[in-house]
Amino acid sequence: MFSRAIERNIKSFFQLHHHPYSYHEAHKMALVYSTRAIVMIKYFFVHFIWRMVDRVSS
Repeated sequence: MFSRAIERNIKSFFQLHHHPYSYHEAHKMALVYSTRAIVMIKYFFVHFIWRMVDRVSS
């Protein structure tokens, strides 16, 4: 859902500027960066919960 919104924004932006080649490049970059962001967010979220649980249990 989140990456869909990003994709739509990029699509509309590049339709506005008429660069089909750079649209393709930006789309690849957006996919890479959004997956990285999601992985990082998941990692930090899990790490944060783990520390909270550790603090509560001790």
